Amino acid sequence: MQLTVKPNPLKGKNALLCFKSKGVFKFNNAEVHFSYVPDREIVEKESFTIHIKKIEKEFSESSSIESFANKVIEDFYKAALPFFAKLDITVRHETTGEIQRIQMIETQPNYKLPPEVEKLI
Repeated sequence: MQLTVKPNPLKGKNALLCFKSKGVFKFNNAEVHFSYVPDREIVEKESFTIHIKKIEKEFSESSSIESFANKVIEDFYKAALPFFAKLDITVRHETTGEIQRIQMIETQPNYKLPPEVEKLI
């Protein structure tokens, strides 16, 4: 289960690419926001969405949203090796009304976000 990567047409430019998905990992009221600063390769939204759906199928009902989040960002980072990647999942639990938020960040060693990109995150 590999993400499909393509050469980065924005190579050498500061860019922040973002994806948003709703209703993931057995939660109707969940939103996934994923943003990254690409290096040599990019992942298109369609490939990312398909990959998330495959990961969802791997996890059982007893699996945690934290394990799901870790798998999503780990797979993405290994496939595309972006300068910076941020995963933000917000779940609104229907039965309790509780809101759960998970944020994870992966960066290349010694990478510092350019100020103009940092303002976008």
